[in-house]
Amino acid sequence: TITTGINETPMGSYKEHLSDEERWHLAHYVKSISREMNTNVVLKSKPIDGEIPMDLDSGTWEGAELTEIPLAGQILVKPRLWNASINSIIIRSLYNKDNIAFLLEWDDRTNRQDEVYSDAVSMQFPVKIPEGAKKPFFVMGDSSNKVYMLHWEAHHQSDMHSEIKERVVEDSKYLDWEGLAAVEESNAKGIMNYKLQSPDNQGTEGVGQWEDGRWRVLIKRPLFSEDKNDTQFEKGKLIPFALTIWDGSNVEHRGKKAISSWYYITLVTQTPKSIYGYIAIAI
Repeated sequence: TITTGINETPMGSYKEHLSDEERWHLAHYVKSISREMNTNVVLKSKPIDGEIPMDLDSGTWEGAELTEIPLAGQILVKPRLWNASINSIIIRSLYNKDNIAFLLEWDDRTNRQDEVYSDAVSMQFPVKIPEGAKKPFFVMGDSSNKVYMLHWEAHHQSDMHSEIKERVVEDSKYLDWEGLAAVEESNAKGIMNYKLQSPDNQGTEGVGQWEDGRWRVLIKRPLFSEDKNDTQFEKGKLIPFALTIWDGSNVEHRGKKAISSWYYITLVTQTPKSIYGYIAIAI
């Protein structure tokens, strides 16, 4: 393709501009940064015994199953996004006796933010886990099926850092994230029916890091809550989820976003060691 160009497109041939050796170097480089998309319909959340640290570089995530989910521009309602700049996102999940966590990763060359156009990611779950195939509308639910949403935003996180710095100067001591939230919990019953949950019901933690053209965002929340508007993460169930991404540098905001269809997550359970004893006895 580099040698011949692509007919009927602006990309012409590079045969006269690069030597044969240079074109092969370029082809090998492109191959080296490409990968096959490993997409599974069901993401398995792995159980662990200890704490789930809010540390993006923690070795706790080693061995967690991943799936890469394709994304497409939202073209169903105005304002539409015809050319999404982010076309996939990788997700992993872990859980322990108290919490469930999600590690989200996607490519973003710019990390350019402002108050309106900010990089962001949102996770969406049905409030009521469906027993059959019927699910809410995959873009923010519908009037009969409410969805629960977890929304992380880069600009919001930078505001939090600013607030922490101001308080550190005031109090002359180190302050952590306590009392601040990088993830907003909300509900929706359709695109025009969106509501942020009250501050008392905001129990989700989140942190993001952009490095070398790639975002990594860690979101952690309790498995169960007393709020009837939250999704309850029950073991062994197939829980539908969908993802939404905004790229600030591509002036994406509100309805202008990249979206996925429904996928599933299940909290796998560990096989009791006694089972192997029963098998041995049976044999």
